[in-house]
Amino acid sequence: MELIRSGKEDIIKRIGPISISIGLISSLLVIISLFVFSDLFYAWEAKTLDYRFKLRGNINTDPGIVLIDCDDRSISKIGRWPWDRSWHAQMIEILSESEAGAIAYDILFGQPVDKRSDEALILATQKGKKVYYPVGFELSNEDGRKDNDGETEAIKVFGYQGRPIEKAVYLKVRRSLAPFPSLSNVSKGIGHISANRDRDGIIRRVPLVVDLDGIPFPAFGLQAAAGYLDVAQDSISIYPGKEIILKNAHISEGRRQDIRIPIDQQGMMLINYAGRWVDTYDHYSFIDILEKAQTADGMAELKNRLKGKLILISNSATGFDVKSVPIEVDYPGGGIHANIINTIITNNFLKDISPGIKIPLLLLIGIVSALLCHIKKWEKKVVFILLFSGVYLYLGYLLFKYMGIVIDLFSPTLVIIASTLAVSLYQLNLEKEMVARLSGEKKMVTDEMTMIKGRLGQKEMELGLINQELSSLKTEMDKTSSGLIEQMTKVGELEERLEEESREKERLLKIKKELDDKVAHIFVHSTKQDFSLKGRWEERRSECARYGIVTRNERMLKIFEEVKKAAKTDYPILILGESGTGKGLLAKAVHTMSPRGDKPFVVVDLPAIAENLIESEIFGHVKGSFTGALSNKIGRFELANEGTIFLDEIGDMDLSLQVKLRRVLQDKVIERVGDARPVRIDARIISATNKDLRAEIRGGRFREDLFHRLNVISIELLPLRERREDIEILVHYFIDKAGIEYKKEIRGISEAAMKALMEDGWSGNIRELENRISRAAVMAEGDIITEDDIGSDKQEGDRGLTEDRDAPDRRINVEGDSVFLVLMRKNLFEIGKTAERLRLSRGTVGSRFKGICLQCLLKHNGDIGSTAREIAGDHTLAEIASDRIREYYENIIGVIQGYSDPEDAVSECRRRFKNIPNRYMDAIEGLVENYFDGLKKRSI
Repeated sequence: MELIRSGKEDIIKRIGPISISIGLISSLLVIISLFVFSDLFYAWEAKTLDYRFKLRGNINTDPGIVLIDCDDRSISKIGRWPWDRSWHAQMIEILSESEAGAIAYDILFGQPVDKRSDEALILATQKGKKVYYPVGFELSNEDGRKDNDGETEAIKVFGYQGRPIEKAVYLKVRRSLAPFPSLSNVSKGIGHISANRDRDGIIRRVPLVVDLDGIPFPAFGLQAAAGYLDVAQDSISIYPGKEIILKNAHISEGRRQDIRIPIDQQGMMLINYAGRWVDTYDHYSFIDILEKAQTADGMAELKNRLKGKLILISNSATGFDVKSVPIEVDYPGGGIHANIINTIITNNFLKDISPGIKIPLLLLIGIVSALLCHIKKWEKKVVFILLFSGVYLYLGYLLFKYMGIVIDLFSPTLVIIASTLAVSLYQLNLEKEMVARLSGEKKMVTDEMTMIKGRLGQKEMELGLINQELSSLKTEMDKTSSGLIEQMTKVGELEERLEEESREKERLLKIKKELDDKVAHIFVHSTKQDFSLKGRWEERRSECARYGIVTRNERMLKIFEEVKKAAKTDYPILILGESGTGKGLLAKAVHTMSPRGDKPFVVVDLPAIAENLIESEIFGHVKGSFTGALSNKIGRFELANEGTIFLDEIGDMDLSLQVKLRRVLQDKVIERVGDARPVRIDARIISATNKDLRAEIRGGRFREDLFHRLNVISIELLPLRERREDIEILVHYFIDKAGIEYKKEIRGISEAAMKALMEDGWSGNIRELENRISRAAVMAEGDIITEDDIGSDKQEGDRGLTEDRDAPDRRINVEGDSVFLVLMRKNLFEIGKTAERLRLSRGTVGSRFKGICLQCLLKHNGDIGSTAREIAGDHTLAEIASDRIREYYENIIGVIQGYSDPEDAVSECRRRFKNIPNRYMDAIEGLVENYFDGLKKRSI
């Protein structure tokens, strides 16, 4: 046993720090994978960002941004694309006249095409002052330009010259498609429109700065936003891997401040997409602007709407310049620039967490996941781990929505899964180790228990033979005086031998008690990980378990605290409770915890003793006091001297015996049957009943003076239906016991079976539950108890092997007791052995077997031979069964022979055979009626 305890303590000490280590290792493996498979992790994290965009929905955009769309309607009126550049010149003139704050013209005007229209565009751009044009770049991570024409040279002036790029890893320009030089020279700024597509083709980031022949060159959106915010080129600072600062930006009338744009080492900025294209920004059709500008009122309206605004003109016609973005598959390219500009001028940036935060966060998540695996109930463990994951994911969403912080979601989720699986596997291995130790301990204890039981049985037999020989020798000495010295010597030897064997028996009983405690301890340890409590309740639960009381119900634990106090006294205790609630177990616990714990504990099961023998069993008798009293007999009270006597079902005691019991309580003396000499005894009395004794007193069936003497300390046990949290732990406890009892490996019970047990009414309480599990263990075909194995209250096998003395009258098919009969046959119809196997009293088992036999006898119309063959199920046992059946039937005939009225005979049988379960009383009534019917026929 110490091995198990030390092993359990060792596991508890090891599992904490090792679990944390496993959580850290799992996190480190994910972190290493994060660097080794960076593209894969980035792809999955990018997907989580897309879901956050969609979940968040649309956000407000800056009202200063206005989009003019070269849409399908405009193309249908102006003509197919590309349009003559004079249309664009006209648009710039209209916007300039409307006093637009800045014009970002997202149309790439390459080589000159027509002198007249080119000149018109140049002139309009020159007058417009703040007109920005795009340049197209082919970008690469590698060095080496593939072109170096005059157009590219002309736009270098718009780069951030003089800014160092040594610490940056900007994307490098390999090819370019710039506006024709004359147009570039008159524009306010040029910015690149090159997208940075991820491997899945979706644009999530934009390189705000690229490397153009060693010059940091801005993106089109950055250039337009800086111009709109009135930030000069030399007021822009770049810090690769950190930020771009737009110094002294004009935010609103009379208000300026620095805008800090977060970028990575490549100069990338996360684009904060405002929402779907059609649902965001103010949109105007290109043709509508042109048409409105034809009238003075229209121009006045345009000036009112567009004055001071940043105007972005782009091609949004179907099939032209569409890209995939997180919120839409076909998104106009101009919309991407609009979102870049909106992100900058609203200062609504998305910020990635740095590796300095990301790695410790993953380590912390691994540790927390590992610690959550310490929750003992797997259902709670799963719930808390899912809750932790859900809270983290939700926190990630909230940080994104309200603070613009983008934390990783995929890699932390992977850490949670990895840590949980790793720690769970580790715990599983530890549990297997513990189960292996427990199994070895169980086998050792049960083997020793079997040996002790055998030796106890042998001692009982030897003691009986010695007592018989002593009795015979003393009788012979009374009759004759010949050989007196020799006989006295022999008596002395026998008495000495009797004392020695009695001491050996006491020693074996003490060993058996220790083994019982060990078995209970092992059973509780095997389920402790699932059912332990907190604080002092766990201490109480463990203490209860040492006495075989399996509970985690707080009311029961409080009752146990009362029992501990009562056990220290010598006062009589009355235990109340329904049948099967464990009154006998509690009585044994009281005795064990009392100062009398090392003295005898004698149980008197009153309903199990024949009515005419109860007084003799309890108080003893002298030789010749009644027919069959062939020798002196020591009663149960004398056997319990200096110890404890437990009177079970005291409510069934006859009134005449109640008077004698009251005298025992009052005077501490008994009188054997046939002997007037008082015998002083010192036995503590514990009694129990499932009846309402106050009601029995009112009905004249129980003496009030006896009740008050027995009820000095009263303890009432809860029915199982009021302590349902105990059902599961009791099920596992009884599975362990049944597995050892029937030498069958039962690993557990199915969810459906457990659910059925949890929902049962349990009128038979714990005894019914134990018997249902015992039956299930016998019937189970595999190593898992199923719903079919446990049966149902409404099916025949409803009570399994449970006594149902108080059930309503009903006829029961004999086949319904098939499991009970199987066990009776295995034990050759020996009541004692079957009772021991079922952990029931002899009276309970005997009464039920008698009822089954009488039910079957009625079925076969009184034919004992046919009845015996059915009960035996095997011709080799038929003779034994026949003797029992004949005895039972003759008992009935003996009772009713003195009666002439069948109803009176039935009433007497019901009184005489009240211990037989009510469900078999119909059979007795039927046999009585058949008997009287036979008498009538013979008289005729």
